[in-house]
Amino acid sequence: IGERDTDSVFRRSFSALNLSVLAARDNQVPFLTQNEFDTFVDRVLTYLADEKDTRGLERGKGWIHAPAHTADVLKFLARNPKLSPTQQSRLLGAVAAKAAAVGHTFVWGEDERLAQVVRSLARRQDFDAAAFNGWIEPLGPTARQLWANGPAVDPDRFAAVQNMKSILRAAFTALSADTDLPAEAERARLKILKIVSGM
Repeated sequence: IGERDTDSVFRRSFSALNLSVLAARDNQVPFLTQNEFDTFVDRVLTYLADEKDTRGLERGKGWIHAPAHTADVLKFLARNPKLSPTQQSRLLGAVAAKAAAVGHTFVWGEDERLAQVVRSLARRQDFDAAAFNGWIEPLGPTARQLWANGPAVDPDRFAAVQNMKSILRAAFTALSADTDLPAEAERARLKILKIVSGM
């Protein structure tokens, strides 16, 4: 972990993709204890934060896609009844942190995969709307602050803002395509629209 531009990332990234199958399975036929689930969440979040190789598709090697594969795990963990309100907040924070940490704009669909984490959380029966609002509301002012010095924009900050904007747009689209949104999810969808419109 921590390497960039080597083939070691394939094992890590595709291990995450395989773990998404286990996370999905526990939603269908629960087999993880609460302690095992909590450890699962902790370790996936640690991996998302620590993985530095964020390449998408590389000519001659194929898909690498670690952020997208890790988002797939988080998407299913976000749907699990064992997820606590505190963990909901941690997942949202992890999405924003990854958007800021990659140092470039997403170009291989990572934003759409990370958006599915947001969508899955918004659709929960115990969705923590207060935590969601506390997470999303600062994103508008942060985006506007990017342009405080006119055209003198920091490229890293631009990438972070643009990535979050792309994630929110994708989350809004995904929620808009759902025909059975719970009331709290509909409020979250409208909140996303309001924030993105001001970014």
